Amino acid sequence: MMSQRLVININGNRLSLSGVLDYESILDVYKQGQKWLRNLVPEEAIIEMGQLTYSNSAGLLLLLDWLRTAIQEQKAISIEKIPDDLFALIKVSGLDNLLASELAVRF
Repeated sequence: MMSQRLVININGNRLSLSGVLDYESILDVYKQGQKWLRNLVPEEAIIEMGQLTYSNSAGLLLLLDWLRTAIQEQKAISIEKIPDDLFALIKVSGLDNLLASELAVRF
């Protein structure tokens, strides 16, 4: 499902994604997000996903990896506006409670 390309916008401690997040688009955004979390973002990172038009399990993998990186870097992280298709994957996999409680992710 490659209807729109993925766009990443980084502004201080906020990273926003728009377009299609799938296996074809994940690699570039993964690298940019890692660099942002490790080097550029202050103590709290905000990932805004409200402009994604589609995300499959690649989006879930990306999100989990970024969360792991934030924990390693001892940075708080908030996820805003998770698209319905990605939230359904989070819920089906049983990760919603883990992400909300143990990692202090705000949905």
